[in-house]
Amino acid sequence: MAKERLFYIDNLKVMLIFLVVAHHAGQVYGSTGGFWPAVVSQPGTIPWMGRFFSVNASFFMGLFFMISGYFFAPSFERKGFWKYTKDKIIRYGIPLAFTYWILMPPGLYLFYLKASGNPPIGYLEYIWKIYLGLGGQPEWFKPVIGWPEGTFGFGHLWFVEHLLIYALLYGVARQLLKGFTIPSPKSLNAYGYISLLIVIVSAATILVRQTYPIDRWVDIFGFIISEVAHLPQYMAFMLTGIIAWKTRLFSNFPKSFGLTVFIAGLVMAGMIYGSPLLPERLRDLIWGNFEIFETMMSVFLSFGFLVFFREFINFSNGFLKMLSANAYGAYIIHAPVVVGLQYAFDQVEFNMVLKFLVVTVLSIFISFGLTYLVRLSSSVRKVL
Repeated sequence: MAKERLFYIDNLKVMLIFLVVAHHAGQVYGSTGGFWPAVVSQPGTIPWMGRFFSVNASFFMGLFFMISGYFFAPSFERKGFWKYTKDKIIRYGIPLAFTYWILMPPGLYLFYLKASGNPPIGYLEYIWKIYLGLGGQPEWFKPVIGWPEGTFGFGHLWFVEHLLIYALLYGVARQLLKGFTIPSPKSLNAYGYISLLIVIVSAATILVRQTYPIDRWVDIFGFIISEVAHLPQYMAFMLTGIIAWKTRLFSNFPKSFGLTVFIAGLVMAGMIYGSPLLPERLRDLIWGNFEIFETMMSVFLSFGFLVFFREFINFSNGFLKMLSANAYGAYIIHAPVVVGLQYAFDQVEFNMVLKFLVVTVLSIFISFGLTYLVRLSSSVRKVL
Protein backbone atom coordinates (compact mmCIF):
# COMPACT_ATOMS: atom_id res chain seq x y z
CA MET A 1 0.00 0.00 0.00
CA ALA A 2 1.33 3.43 -0.91
CA LYS A 3 2.55 5.40 2.04
CA GLU A 4 0.42 8.45 1.31
CA ARG A 5 -2.73 6.39 1.73
CA LEU A 6 -1.93 6.01 5.40
CA PHE A 7 -1.90 9.71 6.21
CA TYR A 8 -5.59 9.65 6.98
CA ILE A 9 -5.08 6.87 9.51
CA ASP A 10 -2.22 8.76 11.15
CA ASN A 11 -4.40 11.86 11.43
CA LEU A 12 -7.35 9.87 12.73
CA LYS A 13 -5.20 8.35 15.48
CA VAL A 14 -4.16 11.84 16.58
CA MET A 15 -7.80 12.92 16.76
CA LEU A 16 -8.62 9.86 18.85
CA ILE A 17 -5.75 10.63 21.25
CA PHE A 18 -7.16 14.15 21.67
CA LEU A 19 -10.54 12.60 22.44
CA VAL A 20 -9.05 10.19 24.99
CA VAL A 21 -7.34 13.07 26.80
CA ALA A 22 -10.59 15.06 26.82
CA HIS A 23 -12.46 11.99 28.09
CA HIS A 24 -10.11 11.63 31.05
CA ALA A 25 -9.93 15.37 31.68
CA GLY A 26 -13.69 15.35 32.15
CA GLN A 27 -13.74 12.52 34.68
CA VAL A 28 -13.88 14.83 37.69
CA TYR A 29 -16.31 17.32 36.15
CA GLY A 30 -19.24 15.09 35.27
CA SER A 31 -21.15 11.95 36.12
CA THR A 32 -19.14 8.82 35.42
CA GLY A 33 -19.53 5.32 36.77
CA GLY A 34 -15.84 4.59 36.43
CA PHE A 35 -12.90 5.11 38.78
CA TRP A 36 -10.49 8.00 38.31
CA PRO A 37 -7.55 8.67 40.69
CA ALA A 38 -8.27 12.35 41.33
CA VAL A 39 -10.56 13.94 43.89
CA VAL A 40 -11.71 17.55 43.50
CA SER A 41 -13.83 19.79 45.68
CA GLN A 42 -16.76 20.13 43.25
CA PRO A 43 -17.02 16.88 41.28
CA GLY A 44 -19.70 16.10 38.74
CA THR A 45 -21.03 19.60 38.06
CA ILE A 46 -21.29 19.62 34.23
CA PRO A 47 -24.69 18.07 33.46
CA TRP A 48 -23.93 16.92 29.90
CA MET A 49 -20.58 15.32 30.72
CA GLY A 50 -22.12 11.89 31.28
CA ARG A 51 -23.52 11.98 27.74
CA PHE A 52 -20.08 13.04 26.46
CA PHE A 53 -18.62 9.93 28.12
CA SER A 54 -21.37 7.74 26.67
CA VAL A 55 -20.79 8.87 23.08
CA ASN A 56 -17.01 8.58 23.40
CA ALA A 57 -17.10 5.13 24.96
CA SER A 58 -19.43 3.90 22.24
CA PHE A 59 -16.75 4.01 19.55
CA PHE A 60 -13.34 5.54 20.24
CA MET A 61 -11.53 2.58 21.80
CA GLY A 62 -13.19 0.16 19.40
CA LEU A 63 -11.91 2.28 16.51
CA PHE A 64 -8.44 2.22 18.07
CA PHE A 65 -8.58 -1.58 18.12
CA MET A 66 -9.74 -1.64 14.50
CA ILE A 67 -6.88 0.58 13.36
CA SER A 68 -4.35 -1.43 15.39
CA GLY A 69 -5.57 -4.74 13.97
CA TYR A 70 -5.19 -3.31 10.48
CA PHE A 71 -1.40 -3.29 10.88
CA PHE A 72 -0.90 -6.74 12.42
CA ALA A 73 -0.73 -8.59 9.09
CA PRO A 74 1.70 -6.30 7.24
CA SER A 75 3.95 -6.16 10.30
CA PHE A 76 4.03 -9.97 10.56
CA GLU A 77 4.58 -10.44 6.83
CA ARG A 78 7.41 -7.91 6.77
CA LYS A 79 9.24 -9.12 9.90
CA GLY A 80 8.45 -12.79 10.35
CA PHE A 81 7.34 -14.45 13.58
CA TRP A 82 10.33 -13.90 15.86
CA LYS A 83 11.06 -10.27 15.00
CA TYR A 84 7.34 -9.48 15.00
CA THR A 85 6.98 -11.01 18.48
CA LYS A 86 10.09 -9.26 19.82
CA ASP A 87 8.97 -5.88 18.47
CA LYS A 88 5.48 -6.21 19.97
CA ILE A 89 6.89 -7.15 23.38
CA ILE A 90 9.20 -4.12 23.28
CA ARG A 91 6.61 -1.67 21.95
CA TYR A 92 3.83 -2.77 24.30
CA GLY A 93 5.59 -4.53 27.17
CA ILE A 94 8.05 -1.79 28.14
CA PRO A 95 5.35 0.92 28.43
CA LEU A 96 3.25 -1.49 30.49
CA ALA A 97 6.12 -2.11 32.92
CA PHE A 98 6.91 1.62 33.09
CA THR A 99 3.28 2.45 33.80
CA TYR A 100 2.88 -0.24 36.45
CA TRP A 101 6.03 0.64 38.39
CA ILE A 102 6.52 4.37 37.73
CA LEU A 103 3.44 6.19 36.41
CA MET A 104 0.51 4.73 38.33
CA PRO A 105 1.68 4.19 41.96
CA PRO A 106 2.09 7.90 42.90
CA GLY A 107 -1.41 8.79 41.68
CA LEU A 108 -3.00 5.82 43.41
CA TYR A 109 -1.10 6.60 46.60
CA LEU A 110 -2.35 10.20 46.52
CA PHE A 111 -5.90 8.91 46.03
CA TYR A 112 -5.37 6.54 48.96
CA LEU A 113 -4.36 9.45 51.21
CA LYS A 114 -7.08 11.86 50.07
CA ALA A 115 -10.14 9.72 49.45
CA SER A 116 -9.89 6.11 50.59
CA GLY A 117 -10.79 6.71 54.24
CA ASN A 118 -7.90 4.50 55.33
CA PRO A 119 -5.23 5.61 57.83
CA PRO A 120 -2.24 7.41 56.27
CA ILE A 121 0.87 5.32 55.71
CA GLY A 122 4.22 5.93 54.05
CA TYR A 123 4.69 5.49 50.31
CA LEU A 124 6.90 2.41 50.55
CA GLU A 125 4.50 0.76 53.01
CA TYR A 126 1.65 1.54 50.61
CA ILE A 127 3.53 -0.04 47.72
CA TRP A 128 4.35 -3.16 49.73
CA LYS A 129 1.05 -3.77 51.54
CA ILE A 130 -1.64 -2.12 49.41
CA TYR A 131 -0.33 -1.81 45.84
CA LEU A 132 1.49 -5.13 45.65
CA GLY A 133 -0.53 -6.82 48.39
CA LEU A 134 2.47 -8.58 49.90
CA GLY A 135 1.94 -10.11 53.32
CA GLY A 136 -1.83 -10.41 53.02
CA GLN A 137 -4.59 -7.81 53.21
CA PRO A 138 -4.25 -5.68 56.37
CA GLU A 139 -7.20 -6.02 58.75
CA TRP A 140 -7.62 -2.24 58.90
CA PHE A 141 -7.71 -1.75 55.12
CA LYS A 142 -11.06 -0.87 53.53
CA PRO A 143 -10.91 -1.45 49.76
CA VAL A 144 -12.17 1.32 47.49
CA ILE A 145 -10.95 0.13 44.09
CA GLY A 146 -10.06 -3.41 45.15
CA TRP A 147 -7.10 -5.17 46.72
CA PRO A 148 -4.31 -5.29 45.94
CA GLU A 149 -4.61 -1.94 44.18
CA GLY A 150 -1.77 -2.94 41.89
CA THR A 151 -4.31 -5.18 40.15
CA PHE A 152 -5.28 -1.98 38.37
CA GLY A 153 -1.70 -0.76 38.06
CA PHE A 154 -1.80 -0.71 34.27
CA GLY A 155 -4.46 1.98 34.53
CA HIS A 156 -5.33 3.50 31.16
CA LEU A 157 -2.83 1.15 29.52
CA TRP A 158 -5.38 -1.65 29.76
CA PHE A 159 -5.69 -0.94 26.03
CA VAL A 160 -1.99 -1.60 25.45
CA GLU A 161 -2.22 -4.75 27.57
CA HIS A 162 -5.00 -6.02 25.31
CA LEU A 163 -3.04 -5.05 22.20
CA LEU A 164 -0.05 -7.06 23.42
CA ILE A 165 -2.20 -10.13 24.05
CA TYR A 166 -4.05 -9.88 20.72
CA ALA A 167 -0.84 -9.20 18.79
CA LEU A 168 0.91 -12.21 20.29
CA LEU A 169 -2.11 -14.46 19.70
CA TYR A 170 -2.23 -13.28 16.10
CA GLY A 171 1.46 -14.03 15.64
CA VAL A 172 1.14 -17.51 17.13
CA ALA A 173 -1.89 -18.26 14.96
CA ARG A 174 -0.07 -17.13 11.81
CA GLN A 175 2.96 -19.23 12.72
CA LEU A 176 0.88 -22.35 13.42
CA LEU A 177 -1.03 -21.94 10.17
CA LYS A 178 2.05 -21.12 8.11
CA GLY A 179 1.83 -24.31 6.08
CA PHE A 180 -1.88 -24.00 5.36
CA THR A 181 -3.60 -22.08 2.60
CA ILE A 182 -6.62 -20.30 4.02
CA PRO A 183 -8.93 -18.88 1.36
CA SER A 184 -9.88 -15.27 1.95
CA PRO A 185 -11.89 -12.86 -0.17
CA LYS A 186 -10.01 -10.13 -2.02
CA SER A 187 -12.79 -7.67 -1.23
CA LEU A 188 -15.85 -7.33 0.97
CA ASN A 189 -19.32 -5.98 0.42
CA ALA A 190 -19.28 -3.01 2.77
CA TYR A 191 -23.07 -2.92 3.14
CA GLY A 192 -23.33 -6.57 4.06
CA TYR A 193 -20.27 -6.56 6.30
CA ILE A 194 -21.30 -3.71 8.58
CA SER A 195 -24.84 -5.11 8.76
CA LEU A 196 -23.43 -8.44 9.92
CA LEU A 197 -21.07 -6.66 12.31
CA ILE A 198 -23.94 -4.77 13.92
CA VAL A 199 -26.01 -7.94 14.38
CA ILE A 200 -23.17 -10.00 15.89
CA VAL A 201 -21.83 -7.29 18.21
CA SER A 202 -25.32 -6.28 19.34
CA ALA A 203 -26.26 -9.86 20.22
CA ALA A 204 -22.99 -10.51 22.07
CA THR A 205 -23.22 -7.19 23.91
CA ILE A 206 -26.79 -7.85 25.06
CA LEU A 207 -25.70 -11.24 26.37
CA VAL A 208 -22.58 -9.97 28.15
CA ARG A 209 -24.30 -7.02 29.81
CA GLN A 210 -26.76 -9.28 31.57
CA THR A 211 -23.87 -9.90 33.98
CA TYR A 212 -21.36 -7.13 33.31
CA PRO A 213 -22.82 -3.61 33.05
CA ILE A 214 -20.93 -0.64 31.62
CA ASP A 215 -18.07 0.60 33.84
CA ARG A 216 -17.68 -2.67 35.72
CA TRP A 217 -14.00 -3.54 35.41
CA VAL A 218 -12.64 -7.00 36.20
CA ASP A 219 -9.23 -8.66 36.04
CA ILE A 220 -9.60 -11.67 33.75
CA PHE A 221 -7.16 -14.45 34.78
CA GLY A 222 -5.97 -12.07 37.49
CA PHE A 223 -4.09 -9.70 35.20
CA ILE A 224 -6.08 -8.77 32.05
CA ILE A 225 -7.90 -5.59 33.07
CA SER A 226 -11.15 -5.42 31.12
CA GLU A 227 -14.44 -3.61 30.92
CA VAL A 228 -16.31 -6.72 29.83
CA ALA A 229 -19.36 -4.74 28.68
CA HIS A 230 -17.40 -3.50 25.65
CA LEU A 231 -15.26 -6.59 24.99
CA PRO A 232 -17.50 -7.96 22.20
CA GLN A 233 -17.08 -4.68 20.33
CA TYR A 234 -13.33 -4.47 20.93
CA MET A 235 -12.67 -8.02 19.78
CA ALA A 236 -14.94 -7.75 16.75
CA PHE A 237 -13.40 -4.43 15.73
CA MET A 238 -9.89 -5.83 16.15
CA LEU A 239 -10.82 -8.73 13.88
CA THR A 240 -12.38 -6.25 11.45
CA GLY A 241 -9.08 -4.40 11.24
CA ILE A 242 -7.24 -7.64 10.43
CA ILE A 243 -9.81 -8.49 7.76
CA ALA A 244 -9.69 -4.94 6.41
CA TRP A 245 -6.02 -5.26 5.50
CA LYS A 246 -6.55 -8.44 3.51
CA THR A 247 -9.67 -7.14 1.75
CA ARG A 248 -8.66 -3.45 1.45
CA LEU A 249 -11.93 -2.64 3.19
CA PHE A 250 -10.76 0.77 4.40
CA SER A 251 -9.53 1.97 1.02
CA ASN A 252 -12.43 0.43 -0.93
CA PHE A 253 -15.25 1.45 1.39
CA PRO A 254 -17.70 3.41 -0.81
CA LYS A 255 -17.41 7.15 -0.27
CA SER A 256 -21.14 7.87 -0.45
CA PHE A 257 -22.03 5.03 1.91
CA GLY A 258 -19.26 5.99 4.32
CA LEU A 259 -20.38 9.61 4.52
CA THR A 260 -24.00 8.50 4.88
CA VAL A 261 -23.24 6.29 7.89
CA PHE A 262 -21.04 9.08 9.27
CA ILE A 263 -23.98 11.49 9.22
CA ALA A 264 -26.19 8.79 10.73
CA GLY A 265 -23.67 8.23 13.52
CA LEU A 266 -23.44 11.96 14.23
CA VAL A 267 -27.23 12.19 14.37
CA MET A 268 -27.33 9.30 16.84
CA ALA A 269 -24.63 10.98 18.93
CA GLY A 270 -26.68 14.17 18.82
CA MET A 271 -29.67 12.22 20.12
CA ILE A 272 -27.59 11.13 23.12
CA TYR A 273 -26.44 14.67 23.83
CA GLY A 274 -29.96 16.00 23.41
CA SER A 275 -31.76 13.11 25.08
CA PRO A 276 -33.30 15.30 27.84
CA LEU A 277 -35.08 17.23 25.07
CA LEU A 278 -36.38 14.18 23.20
CA PRO A 279 -39.96 12.93 23.54
CA GLU A 280 -40.19 10.50 26.44
CA ARG A 281 -41.19 7.58 24.23
CA LEU A 282 -38.17 8.07 21.95
CA ARG A 283 -35.86 8.51 24.92
CA ASP A 284 -37.14 5.31 26.52
CA LEU A 285 -36.69 3.50 23.21
CA ILE A 286 -33.03 4.56 23.02
CA TRP A 287 -32.04 3.79 26.60
CA GLY A 288 -34.19 0.66 26.76
CA ASN A 289 -32.36 -0.78 23.74
CA PHE A 290 -29.03 0.90 24.30
CA GLU A 291 -26.90 -2.12 23.41
CA ILE A 292 -28.30 -2.07 19.87
CA PHE A 293 -28.31 1.72 19.60
CA GLU A 294 -24.73 1.98 20.88
CA THR A 295 -23.50 -0.74 18.53
CA MET A 296 -25.05 0.93 15.50
CA MET A 297 -23.60 4.28 16.54
CA SER A 298 -20.15 2.75 17.09
CA VAL A 299 -20.09 1.09 13.67
CA PHE A 300 -21.44 4.16 11.89
CA LEU A 301 -19.03 6.57 13.58
CA SER A 302 -16.01 4.29 13.20
CA PHE A 303 -16.41 3.66 9.48
CA GLY A 304 -17.71 7.19 9.01
CA PHE A 305 -14.61 8.75 10.54
CA LEU A 306 -12.38 6.45 8.49
CA VAL A 307 -14.05 7.49 5.24
CA PHE A 308 -14.25 11.17 6.21
CA PHE A 309 -10.53 11.30 7.02
CA ARG A 310 -9.68 9.24 3.93
CA GLU A 311 -11.54 11.65 1.67
CA PHE A 312 -10.84 15.01 3.31
CA ILE A 313 -7.87 14.74 5.70
CA ASN A 314 -5.62 12.38 3.75
CA PHE A 315 -2.54 14.61 3.77
CA SER A 316 0.36 15.50 6.00
CA ASN A 317 2.77 18.29 6.83
CA GLY A 318 5.49 18.89 9.38
CA PHE A 319 3.09 19.64 12.21
CA LEU A 320 0.83 16.64 11.54
CA LYS A 321 3.85 14.35 11.21
CA MET A 322 5.09 15.58 14.59
CA LEU A 323 1.71 14.89 16.19
CA SER A 324 1.49 11.44 14.63
CA ALA A 325 5.02 10.49 15.71
CA ASN A 326 4.30 11.47 19.31
CA ALA A 327 0.71 10.21 19.61
CA TYR A 328 1.54 6.84 21.19
CA GLY A 329 3.81 8.37 23.80
CA ALA A 330 1.25 11.06 24.58
CA TYR A 331 -1.34 8.36 25.19
CA ILE A 332 0.99 6.59 27.62
CA ILE A 333 1.93 9.61 29.75
CA HIS A 334 -1.23 11.73 29.56
CA ALA A 335 -3.02 10.31 32.62
CA PRO A 336 -0.69 11.68 35.34
CA VAL A 337 -0.55 14.97 33.43
CA VAL A 338 -4.35 15.17 33.48
CA VAL A 339 -4.55 14.27 37.17
CA GLY A 340 -1.92 16.86 38.05
CA LEU A 341 -3.78 19.60 36.19
CA GLN A 342 -7.11 18.58 37.73
CA TYR A 343 -5.57 19.05 41.17
CA ALA A 344 -3.80 22.26 40.13
CA PHE A 345 -7.04 23.88 38.93
CA ASP A 346 -9.24 22.51 41.71
CA GLN A 347 -9.27 25.71 43.77
CA VAL A 348 -9.30 28.05 40.77
CA GLU A 349 -12.68 29.76 40.65
CA PHE A 350 -14.09 29.89 37.14
CA ASN A 351 -16.69 28.21 34.96
CA MET A 352 -16.51 24.39 35.12
CA VAL A 353 -16.88 23.96 31.37
CA LEU A 354 -14.04 26.41 30.81
CA LYS A 355 -11.98 24.58 33.43
CA PHE A 356 -12.60 21.28 31.63
CA LEU A 357 -11.50 22.83 28.32
CA VAL A 358 -8.38 24.39 29.85
CA VAL A 359 -7.35 21.11 31.50
CA THR A 360 -7.95 19.27 28.22
CA VAL A 361 -5.94 21.66 26.05
CA LEU A 362 -3.06 21.96 28.51
CA SER A 363 -2.96 18.18 28.96
CA ILE A 364 -2.69 17.71 25.20
CA PHE A 365 0.09 20.29 24.86
CA ILE A 366 2.07 18.97 27.83
CA SER A 367 1.65 15.28 26.93
CA PHE A 368 2.75 15.77 23.33
CA GLY A 369 5.50 18.16 24.41
CA LEU A 370 6.95 15.76 26.97
CA THR A 371 6.77 12.91 24.48
CA TYR A 372 8.59 15.01 21.89
CA LEU A 373 11.37 15.69 24.40
CA VAL A 374 11.83 12.10 25.58
CA ARG A 375 11.76 10.85 21.99
CA LEU A 376 14.88 12.90 21.28
CA SER A 377 16.59 9.82 22.72
CA SER A 378 17.11 7.16 20.06
CA SER A 379 16.56 4.45 22.68
CA VAL A 380 13.14 5.84 23.58
CA ARG A 381 12.18 6.11 19.90
CA LYS A 382 12.64 2.35 19.58
CA VAL A 383 9.71 1.96 21.99
CA LEU A 384 7.61 5.06 21.33
